[in-house]
Amino acid sequence: MKRYLQTFMNRESLGQFIRLAVVGGFNTIVDFGIFNVLLLVLPNQRWEASVAVSISYIAATALSYVLNRRWTFQLDEGWGSTRETGAFYLVNTLALLATLAIVEGSQVLWGPLTVLQLNIAKFSAVIVILFPKYAGYRDLVFRRSLEKDRRS
Repeated sequence: MKRYLQTFMNRESLGQFIRLAVVGGFNTIVDFGIFNVLLLVLPNQRWEASVAVSISYIAATALSYVLNRRWTFQLDEGWGSTRETGAFYLVNTLALLATLAIVEGSQVLWGPLTVLQLNIAKFSAVIVILFPKYAGYRDLVFRRSLEKDRRS
């Protein structure tokens, strides 16, 4: 485990993590914008937060794939393989499930939440999943493309 964690302690990984955070910040703005619009539009039902989280997350994830592939990991050639795209959506599906668990768990613990409280719960999830998503992108999603690019 120590050896694995050390792979994150180099200039390339630091640069990727910083770019990932910038892309993540932009995608978070998109995600939260859609999330809040949906909270205003959806009828006031128990499941509205889950629906809003899911729709906004899916939209931001599509944008995230393009930006992370092109800028964070600097893979310019064409589109990713089916394996790469599938792995990206798998990592993000797991992150979505963690986000839903945090938002829904917050509502179970504290009862119905205000829009501000829902945003705080959702932002907490963003913080919790940031490093695991980066590790997933680096090691599962873009690894083969990065290795191929280094050999060229």
